[in-house]
Amino acid sequence: MKEKILNFVYTIIANSAKRYINKTKPIVVGVTGSVGKTGFRMILNKILSEGLKDKKIYTSPHNFNGELGLPLSIFGIEKYNPGIFSLLKILLKTLYLSFFEKTFYDIIILEYGIDHIGEMDFMLKIVNPDFSVVTNIDKVHCKQLGSPDITAKEKYKLTYNTKDTSFVNIDDSYGASINGVSNDLFFYTTNANDQANITYNNYSFDIQDGNIYSFFTAKIGSKDILVKTNLVGLENAGYTCVSLSILDIISYKEKYINNFENTNSIEFNLDLQNGRFSFLNGKKGCVLIDSTYNASPASMISVINNSYFIYKKNFSNKNFVLVLGDMRELGDFEESEHRKLASKINTIADYIFLLGNVITNYTYDELLKSGFDENKIFLFKDYISLGKALNNFNEENNGDNFFVFKGSQNTIFMEESIKYLLNNENDFSKLARQSENWKKTKAI
Repeated sequence: MKEKILNFVYTIIANSAKRYINKTKPIVVGVTGSVGKTGFRMILNKILSEGLKDKKIYTSPHNFNGELGLPLSIFGIEKYNPGIFSLLKILLKTLYLSFFEKTFYDIIILEYGIDHIGEMDFMLKIVNPDFSVVTNIDKVHCKQLGSPDITAKEKYKLTYNTKDTSFVNIDDSYGASINGVSNDLFFYTTNANDQANITYNNYSFDIQDGNIYSFFTAKIGSKDILVKTNLVGLENAGYTCVSLSILDIISYKEKYINNFENTNSIEFNLDLQNGRFSFLNGKKGCVLIDSTYNASPASMISVINNSYFIYKKNFSNKNFVLVLGDMRELGDFEESEHRKLASKINTIADYIFLLGNVITNYTYDELLKSGFDENKIFLFKDYISLGKALNNFNEENNGDNFFVFKGSQNTIFMEESIKYLLNNENDFSKLARQSENWKKTKAI
């Protein structure tokens, strides 16, 4: 009965969102994928905001997606506490806005995130985007969706239902083989693939004033644009190129003034979401890469590779220490993906700390089989004991450590372990899940 009531309320809110957005018909950019969609939204929002300064661009600052999150994003509602009374307040507010107010933005970037079959269809009934971007397909949510094939089928519905132009990642096997799309389709790359329509080259990075910056040349049509940004990783270079392409197309078709049109170099920086590849200063000079917001197989490997890239160039005199937690929602792929992880890290890590029941079983077992030194692997069931052990380890090594933290959210709470290593308690606020509600959940 409760589920039926919730579905009824969600449907009313969704219909209100459809009515609201159809009043003024803003340009809609839809984003989906298994990994990177939230980061891409933030990059696109920044590029469009800087390039189209006289237009109002909006995307939710939160990870609002799905049957309820997407309508909340359309209304610009940024606070929602789970519970029946909060939901009823949302219902009344959205009904009022849909009848008496118009959208406050010219362009909106929406996240079409799904974790069950039928959810994408539900969101597409609210609004079909003018532009769409699919980041990549990974095994996350396979517990709910069943397999990557099903995940791809559901998520690529966004591409097939896009009204104007779609962007697909050529480095994703599902994206590379897509066909039968009736809208304009462009392939982009997150791995400097020169076969893509939208690509980049000359990627490098450097540390300036204690911050990491990336440098690369974006190749947009016939233009080469030099880019400097505080975002690290090849995938973010790819997302930047897509964002610049969307800016070009929108400004051309709508005859908007594009502030980047006649430039051959740009610099932009983002306020990174907590726990999404943050560069933090640790005790005794140790280096901390915090990517504890969440984890999937693809994002896990990406963070490790990007971190190792930074380590080899700037911190190779330190120990390369991986602090990894369970990857959740993998369903039937849980064991195989955690075992595969071992083969990716056994040749690069000096020490490995593992947190969670799954990773301490499967990844640990594979590491031993590969010959990794058992004395350099440490297993933990909770973040407190992990944090204390890391602090002791760092003391013993006099801070000569480069730590990389990555794991899924919920129950593990690896971000709390980082607190034991931070040089400044004021940096606690830079970690993921530090709200009062989360603190109650963690019982801290």
